[in-house]
Amino acid sequence: MLRQRHYFRRERWRVAALEFERRAAGLVGVAGGPHFQHALVRPRHDPRLGQVFVFIRITAQDLRDAVASTGFLVSVEENRSPRVTKQIAGRVEKVGHSISWDLSDHGHRHLGGPVAKCGKGSQDRLPRFATVGGGEDLDRIPRLVAGITGTAAALFYRVDRHGPPLPEGPLIVAANHPNSLVDALLIFRCSERITRPLGRAPLFDRFLLGPVLRALGGIPVYRREDDPEATHRNDRMFRSAVGALHGGGAIQIYPEGRSHSETHLVEFRTGTARIALQAEDGADWGLGLSIVPVGITYSAKELARTEVAVRFGKAFGCADLKDRYREDPVAAVRRLTERIERGIRRQTLNFDRHRDRILVEVAEQLYVRESRWVPWRVRERLGTRFPRLQRFARGLEWIRGAHPEEHRRLIERVERYAALSDELHAGEGGVPPRYRFLPVARYVLVRGTLLALGLPFAIAGSLLWVPVARLPGFVVRRVKPQFEVTATIKLATLLGGTFAAWILWPALGYVAGGLSVAVVAAVLAPVCGFVAMRWVELAREVREDTALFLRLQGRPDLREQFAELRSELTETLRQLEKRWMEERQVSPRKESDGRGT
Repeated sequence: MLRQRHYFRRERWRVAALEFERRAAGLVGVAGGPHFQHALVRPRHDPRLGQVFVFIRITAQDLRDAVASTGFLVSVEENRSPRVTKQIAGRVEKVGHSISWDLSDHGHRHLGGPVAKCGKGSQDRLPRFATVGGGEDLDRIPRLVAGITGTAAALFYRVDRHGPPLPEGPLIVAANHPNSLVDALLIFRCSERITRPLGRAPLFDRFLLGPVLRALGGIPVYRREDDPEATHRNDRMFRSAVGALHGGGAIQIYPEGRSHSETHLVEFRTGTARIALQAEDGADWGLGLSIVPVGITYSAKELARTEVAVRFGKAFGCADLKDRYREDPVAAVRRLTERIERGIRRQTLNFDRHRDRILVEVAEQLYVRESRWVPWRVRERLGTRFPRLQRFARGLEWIRGAHPEEHRRLIERVERYAALSDELHAGEGGVPPRYRFLPVARYVLVRGTLLALGLPFAIAGSLLWVPVARLPGFVVRRVKPQFEVTATIKLATLLGGTFAAWILWPALGYVAGGLSVAVVAAVLAPVCGFVAMRWVELAREVREDTALFLRLQGRPDLREQFAELRSELTETLRQLEKRWMEERQVSPRKESDGRGT
């Protein structure tokens, strides 16, 4: 297959030009070893040699960037063995894709121009070292890293996923950004596909975090607030993101541009829309790109084992903006950004003030239990409550604008009910109007049995893992990080401590009793830790329910006070809901009458 080879030097990088048989024309592949890789960048026509393929010696990370930038997936072969050890190969399905790969920081020259077509059924025409695979056949390292970190996030929080699965093909996952790096880990956990994250460039230089981001195929974003002199390097970011989409991959972006603790979405930046439109334009508007809005909502993001809802919206595209983009790119970018913001807003809770969210949650819990939609003392998942919370939030905004005096009275009543509930430490389950014998007996029997059966494992797990569980709090108290990254610091510390302990216990078991004891320790230690975590959560619920039950015994005055407040609030909420629905029905009629005249 190999007819002729030429070497020439360009600075300190070796470039080789190789000519293959004409039946291999259009191949884009790579071969290399553990320390360097030869990337087959593009075919070109040489007057003397004919069809020529250009190889460049680059590092493995530069190779990933090159593959993302060109949109091609390639196969990798060990340098000293013909066996293909990694397969991330792919086919180029059309002519005219332009490679715009810039590795000037590494001493490479820019290589551009069209590539030849590699049509269907071309696998038997490839050279020996390259094989063809699907566009989603990523190597195992990103999947392993995403699996580990996503599982850690799912153990740190109680994750509740809602929404359809991610579509196939080129994909942008656009999400809100309330919790720094934890947001990306939750998307890893809740996604069926590996999505390459876009992150702040300084994160890629940090100890441990940088290698993890690079292993996940992360793409650095150079923000002005991080380094004003490095923003010109965002050209590479756009090329890498567009190239990943051209290769059929998926990326995750946070259009707000920063992590924050606001109770509402902040101003969206246009980078997501620019990437999407550039990707479609580069593929002549036939890419079939999908954009999926994602909303991440935390109940208390700084605390472990609290609720988080991850909601995936319906996918939409941007090919309908083709004409607008060609006429006015800025207007098309603005239009798509607004579309993305609407999609994310539908999947998130948005309030003007933090107090509004507390009041909405209290009112929603009271209303659904008084209406007998949810039993008393049952703690629903945040994702299940989310549609009702959204509706209550919209109703609160309506009454604040349309009837401010009634809004003030409603807030006073809800605050009085919330204060009384806090005084009794009622928690999320509310204060039931009465306790019946059979439900109480069933509650005691079921939960008492579970606590008794899990007690031995809980004791063993506590002895093994209490130091690890207390380590994040100790680190946060010493480091005193910003509130935005508190959960990230806790999660990273917990993950490191868990790995260290998981290594320690089998090692001690091996020293004490040999290989069999080490294996038993490696299996039982995480099992006991998980059982202990769930046992402690169940014990806290039982303690809270039991304490409330005992406080209400012999206090008919408290029961009457709660009953009166519940009745007033429930009736007020029902009346307001009725008026709100009537006004919403009248508004469209007025608009239609106005258009008719």
